[in-house]
Amino acid sequence: MSSLHTGSAARFSLALAVAATLSVAGCPKPTPPNERARDAATAAPVVSQDASNDPCADIAPAERDAVLARVGDTTLTVCDFARRLAGQNPYLRARMNTPDARRSLVRAWIDGELLALEARTRGLDRDPTVRNAVLSQLARQVESDVRSGVAAAVVTEADVERYYREHIAEYETPEQVRFSQVVLATRADAARVLAEAQRSPTDDAAWRALVRRESRDDTGRETGGDVGFVSIEGSAQVPAEVARAAFRLRNVGEVLGEVIESARGGPGRGPAFHVLRMLARREALRRPLDDVRRAIRNRLFEERNDQAQTRAVRDLLERLRRETPVQIEEGALSSVRIDVPASTPPAIRAGIGQTLLPPGVQIPAAGSLDRR
Repeated sequence: MSSLHTGSAARFSLALAVAATLSVAGCPKPTPPNERARDAATAAPVVSQDASNDPCADIAPAERDAVLARVGDTTLTVCDFARRLAGQNPYLRARMNTPDARRSLVRAWIDGELLALEARTRGLDRDPTVRNAVLSQLARQVESDVRSGVAAAVVTEADVERYYREHIAEYETPEQVRFSQVVLATRADAARVLAEAQRSPTDDAAWRALVRRESRDDTGRETGGDVGFVSIEGSAQVPAEVARAAFRLRNVGEVLGEVIESARGGPGRGPAFHVLRMLARREALRRPLDDVRRAIRNRLFEERNDQAQTRAVRDLLERLRRETPVQIEEGALSSVRIDVPASTPPAIRAGIGQTLLPPGVQIPAAGSLDRR
């Protein structure tokens, strides 16, 4: 590979010029819009081939095919090199300002080609696992290209206001109360604890000690019985009957004067008896449109973009199914059996046989893929 060091000076100078043109670090001029768009798509190994994004468009046609390096029958041209540089993120491109760095990029290409040749020599290109990996990557790249080609969604002020009106419940917080509780197994125990709590209702330390000593709720003992803020409907941890009772408390430190029985508020979600003490109250709140306008606009933009992109991919697949013979052999497919090890967790076993597809993608009806 000595030609990398002593080859045509004119061609290597051209490569350096290409790299210098693409590199943005150290340059006082603002980054052009097409380069900014390129920089955002750092995951793509090669930039889009349209005239506005392809760096080869800036190279004279007679110079694009100038060869920088060869590996067997494969060549690396100035155009290829420019695209590889453009496919790097801005920080890596900035580091390509020295001849050694650019030479390292060419050597990396050579190493990759050599390994690819060895892989073919070993027959890895015929390995089903490798082939499936390549097909999967190609499929993802096509989908990415289709999605990136969809025009950005437009969200108007009327759209934002309509969404706010139709989803006003999302921006309203109902009145909530925060309370602490002692959870007991019997009404007699609860009555005894209630009497003790009422002797010093405003003593926080005494209440916490009472919770730690008497409560049958392990989690509650660790938090001093604090259940956090809940609405009158209750929550997954607080039964509605307990929450409704807590709303009768008005003052911080007040202990409810009666024992509350619940069907599923005890340890293991069994029955229990509760002694309640108020910690705080939070009034109902509605967030005005101006406070959430930007969040709504962003949500609508993302949703519409995703819907349009998903529709574009679906349309492409439908066209390809119409144009390409596709057939599923249902008999052969139904004969496939998968053994599930006895050690498989129950949660995974429960999901066996369920369809695992991304949102918005549907399995065609039986026979609908047949194209004879």
